[in-house]
Amino acid sequence: MSQGKVDANLVHVFYTTPGYYDYNWTVRADMDPVLRDKLANAFLALDKNNPHDKEILDLQRASGLFRPGLKLRASKLQLAARAC
Repeated sequence: MSQGKVDANLVHVFYTTPGYYDYNWTVRADMDPVLRDKLANAFLALDKNNPHDKEILDLQRASGLFRPGLKLRASKLQLAARAC
C-alpha cells in the first residue's frame, strides 16, 4: 500500500456492480422533437478518430462514443428516486 496500490492477495471481491452509463443527457419531454433528435444525433455521431470529436469526448471522459439511453416517463423516475 506504500505506493497507493491495493495488494490483491489481501482483499476479496464480494460484489461487483453492474455496468452503468456515467453521463446522462436529459431533455424535457415537451422539447421540440426535431431539436431533440438533432442533439441526440450530434452526440451519437461523435467519432474518437476525428480530432475535433475526440476533444469533445475527452472532455466528457467518454469511452469513445455516446449511446442512446432509456426513455422513461417522469412517474417511473420519481418511483425509482423514492426507492433509494
